[in-house]
Amino acid sequence: MERLSFDEVKRIEFDMLVELDRICKKYDLAYLLAFGTCLGAVRHGGFIPWDDDIDVYMPRDDYERLAELIPEEDTPYVLSSYRDGKSQNVFFKLCDPSTVMYERFLGKRFPEGVWIDIFPLDRINPESPAVRRTLRRRKRLNLLRGFIVTDPTTGATAAARLAKKIVCPIAQHLDYVKVCRMMDERAMATTDASGADRSLPRGEGYYGELVAGGRITEAALLFPTKPLTFESVTFEGPAEPEKYLEQIYGDWRKLPPEEERIPHHVEAYRL
Repeated sequence: MERLSFDEVKRIEFDMLVELDRICKKYDLAYLLAFGTCLGAVRHGGFIPWDDDIDVYMPRDDYERLAELIPEEDTPYVLSSYRDGKSQNVFFKLCDPSTVMYERFLGKRFPEGVWIDIFPLDRINPESPAVRRTLRRRKRLNLLRGFIVTDPTTGATAAARLAKKIVCPIAQHLDYVKVCRMMDERAMATTDASGADRSLPRGEGYYGELVAGGRITEAALLFPTKPLTFESVTFEGPAEPEKYLEQIYGDWRKLPPEEERIPHHVEAYRL
């Protein structure tokens, strides 16, 4: 295997984003740049210099449609999640199968091709008790999933490493696929359980990022999407990118301390 540099990983991820944009435009699927990718586009005009990650949102219907289309599409990339039994993630990753990359907290477990993250947005009614129940359950299930899949020798602090050494040997006897499925199914069911109106235009109402961070976002911050330049190429971004970033990061214009400017991944190879 050939070790990939930090810049090579970013180049592969960028090529995947270009391909995702092509497929979404071909089939009229909605997507938008999210999290650090949106932050990088607005603050840096591309990748955050110390970041090696690309994140996008897709409304649930388009997200599920993408899963149907990718196997039939002429593309070198594949979708991965708990659904294929090869990934520990609830959400989809678009992966390059000619490469392999390891996440720091997983050690050598669950190797996947260099990827970009695709998070589904579920339509919700934020005033519904069903939404609050789903968010509480999601937090508990995601904590459990983390103990099942993590490398117990890793951890940001000594206390975290000690907790993992105690809990992980027990948790790792559980089925992470079952836990991921529970999270995914609860998120998909929340639209109906909360009485959300599926017929609303995308720019009205609220969406929940229920299988990832659990955040609730006003639809008008996200849709209709707005062009954003990322590495000199135009992609789709939030309707109100600065307000969205403020909701996620607070004072997003302020750079983090140098000691916190750490890439997500530590090893990547071309097979």
